[in-house]
Amino acid sequence: MKKLFLFLGVIAAVFLMGCASSSTTTPSTGAGTPSASLAATSTLQATAIGTPFKLGDLEITVKNVRQKTTVGSGYFVENAREGAKYVVFDAEVKNDGKESYSFSTNRIKAYDEQERKFDVALSYASNERIYDSIEPGLKANYVDFYVEVPQETPKLQLTFLENMFDSKGVNLQLDLSKIQFENTTEENTESS
Repeated sequence: MKKLFLFLGVIAAVFLMGCASSSTTTPSTGAGTPSASLAATSTLQATAIGTPFKLGDLEITVKNVRQKTTVGSGYFVENAREGAKYVVFDAEVKNDGKESYSFSTNRIKAYDEQERKFDVALSYASNERIYDSIEPGLKANYVDFYVEVPQETPKLQLTFLENMFDSKGVNLQLDLSKIQFENTTEENTESS
């Protein structure tokens, strides 16, 4: 019995070493922007805030981009961590297809200039019908998609993918120095 386990262990080790040595790595130059590095392996188009773009059977328009320290309302308020801010945006999504469609944040990625990837979330407090499908020929307005990034982040790229396993999609470049910062904290407004 020991010989069988020893034999299987040797076979497994040889197999794992063979798999490990067959992979290749490409060194990163670190010089590219997120759009440059993504464009090398995918088909991405560029768009602008307020300009509708097609993503499969969907027509999406990103609207009302802003920076905040909190998102949500009532019991569902999310505060940005110390040294962080939220980049918040709204989107109108129209279904031009023939079947109902459920839109989710899994299809949106965010990257900064250092090619760091950030998760995009959607405020549940601001969207009553968040889990509803968009029926053919109809549209849905989503409020308060948000990305938490370091306070000093100067630029952000939002990448909308046709599906979460595909590399086809649309990029939206955001220059955060030109985007309004909404004061979302209570401050003492007394003047001296």
